Amino acid sequence: MTGLLLRDAELDGRTGVDVRVEDGHVVEVGTALGLRPGEAWYDCRGGALLPGLCDHHLHLHALAAWGTSVRCGPPEVTGPAALAAALAAAVPDEHGWIRGVGYAETVAGDLDATALDRLRPDRPVRVQHRSGALWTLNTAAVAATGLAGADHPGVERDDRGLPTGRLWRADGWLRSRLPPAGPPDLAPVGAALTRFGITAVTDATPDLDVGAVAAITEAMRGGALSQRVQLLGAPLDTPAGGGGAPGAAGPPRPPGPNGRGQNRRAPHPNPR
Repeated sequence: MTGLLLRDAELDGRTGVDVRVEDGHVVEVGTALGLRPGEAWYDCRGGALLPGLCDHHLHLHALAAWGTSVRCGPPEVTGPAALAAALAAAVPDEHGWIRGVGYAETVAGDLDATALDRLRPDRPVRVQHRSGALWTLNTAAVAATGLAGADHPGVERDDRGLPTGRLWRADGWLRSRLPPAGPPDLAPVGAALTRFGITAVTDATPDLDVGAVAAITEAMRGGALSQRVQLLGAPLDTPAGGGGAPGAAGPPRPPGPNGRGQNRRAPHPNPR
């Protein structure tokens, strides 16, 4: 393929416009442009042709994990019966865990281990509050993570000193107690962003590690993530170029207008 011809687009209020693209650049705009040998084409069917959109605050790995988690809050789940049905139908992951997201108190009040046990006692379950600040674990998950003997200040306890199953602002601690797993697949996220016309994103995850940077970089290099990615939370000592170093942020960028290298743009996972 030598290029791409976009046919019948709306551009700046004009309809029926054809746009030729070569090597990522618009090289010709007109009407009834002829198709060149080897050139691909796409019928825009009158749709508006816009510059690529940018999402300047998202969390790539958290978004990917959300996509494979059980919805536990609005709009999909709005009451106790719907929550019970969602958790009952949930398929555990390869380690036997169930991960729920998006919970809000309007669904079924304040959750704790006892409440979750009534809904799904047979598997370890963890449900994240929609604020992201709270995880609630059922009794099986409390046992699996050793919550009773934990000294993390976010472990909520009752008047007997026993854990309630509620874990506040302890993402890193919880991640360390879960079965080992790699970063989630970013291909569905990349495809969804593309469907929305988003061609560049800023990952605002505050505690990226070199493994997360490397996973995002590999997704970009392999085509699973076609967007340009700017990282806000990469460690200061993360390498800023290619070469296969752990956490490398993609291919080196050309010098900026001042002759210096531009900010690296490759781009953490939420607790698994």
